[in-house]
Amino acid sequence: MLRIADKTVVQGCRKEFKVQLKLFNNPKCFNRIPRPLYILDLLDCDMKGVYGFLMEFCVGGSVSAFAKRWCADGKYMSVDDTADDSEPSDSSSASDSDDHKDFDPMTLNPVKVCSLCVGMIECLADVFKAKPKLVHRDIKPDNFLVRVDPDSKKCTIVLADLGFVQIQDSISSSTSSQQIVSTDPARKKGKKEERRVVCGTFVFNSYEALVEGLQSQLSDAHSLGMSILSLFMCLPPFVGHPTLRGIEDAVLFVKKLSSLLTNGLTPKLSSSPLFKTLLTIDDGKYEPVHKIFDEVFTGLTLLDVDKRMSVHEARVKVQCIKPFLPTIGEDYDCPSIEAIIREQRKKYGGSVGTIEGMRCGVAGVEHEEGWDQSQ
Repeated sequence: MLRIADKTVVQGCRKEFKVQLKLFNNPKCFNRIPRPLYILDLLDCDMKGVYGFLMEFCVGGSVSAFAKRWCADGKYMSVDDTADDSEPSDSSSASDSDDHKDFDPMTLNPVKVCSLCVGMIECLADVFKAKPKLVHRDIKPDNFLVRVDPDSKKCTIVLADLGFVQIQDSISSSTSSQQIVSTDPARKKGKKEERRVVCGTFVFNSYEALVEGLQSQLSDAHSLGMSILSLFMCLPPFVGHPTLRGIEDAVLFVKKLSSLLTNGLTPKLSSSPLFKTLLTIDDGKYEPVHKIFDEVFTGLTLLDVDKRMSVHEARVKVQCIKPFLPTIGEDYDCPSIEAIIREQRKKYGGSVGTIEGMRCGVAGVEHEEGWDQSQ
């Protein structure tokens, strides 16, 4: 018998499973999401009260983690570049959080990073072909996974974490599933307090999502632009910004972040030292790539929604530079399932929720402790 507190957990699990299954059955985007298997109850493990569902196990991991392995070659380090001494924020998983620690983005191949960015753009554009129009509401590199075909070794980027997906026309501030509630003592004094409702990861969210709680495919486009920036910086956007540092209250954090966006302090892709190196490789061979990506990033992150570039427009833009870029995963030495199991056991001490799903060789278990959507 389920505890009362677990009913919400199971409902969230079933919702994401149904969305994933529906998209998988859509011929326009089934190749762009992890294959759903079935809902799993993990009460028999040592993690009591944790639920999840089985899905295809993507050997490449998240795009942010894959970039550290496939794009790293150390050829682009410059002695003139100053290291960023800011501390990275917590990521959505322990693995990705560890990947961010003490990692210098200047050790990455910027051309390969561009390939991954194009892959994310094409992946999201394919998912957005589905009808009715869907909004993901939590776009970030950690939610894009890299599928590796065991025979051809071909790598495909797929979109995961579909728990916040909704139909675009039905989204309003009253239907969003995550509420930001202030912990300010003024609440106890009976004073009226502004309540905002928003889904997703704050530092990737658009201005209209943060301020009004309204999210659309154009809001996802903004998050996609921020995801491109984070790949080149190897850090989430706004990390280490003095205005946001040390803020724990969610409402205050969103207020400060909204103020940054309103005042035009959106990060610029051209400020990334790694992105600048595109202009110096092979006597400026990749200057067209630099130009197009700068245009795409600027268009995706415009504050004015009416003028913002859509994901489909971004896809059309990057088609002309694909001949300059390598195929995703080219010459990538894909690890075996056994090697990943050994690595996970060493890293997490043999966590059953992670290992048992991998043991079958085709599926992994995705779970969050308690499935607390407020985090």
